[in-house]
Amino acid sequence: MFGVVSGSDKPIPFFCYTYSMKKLNTFWQTFQKSLLDFAYYKDIAKASFWFSFKYLFLLLICLSLVKSVQLGVLYSSVRKNIPSYISIGQKELSALYPKELELRISNGNLYTNVQEPYTMEFPKVFGTWEENIWW
Repeated sequence: MFGVVSGSDKPIPFFCYTYSMKKLNTFWQTFQKSLLDFAYYKDIAKASFWFSFKYLFLLLICLSLVKSVQLGVLYSSVRKNIPSYISIGQKELSALYPKELELRISNGNLYTNVQEPYTMEFPKVFGTWEENIWW
């Protein structure tokens, strides 16, 4: 009742391997039906809380994995420009701070000398706000 999974020298029991594969197969079938078969939602309403909880948990893990890969690819394309972004940011942000704005902290409270809420323009050197939203 033992077998070797490819890439491993240690045998694992087949019942553990097949049990895990059955769970993943169940997740995949549930995922497909939830996207393609609207009648399946009647069956989902009858499912136990723990089935739904496990499905949601595994779905969030899969989405996190996809998002991590996406962010990794984005980071690898931006990584070489980070030092220049920091130097540009230091120059621009110091010039951007309004001369009339004074910030004061007293007894753990922040006070300003301007009418609040105080707004500032997004720096033009950084592009538009919509261009900088990547998520």
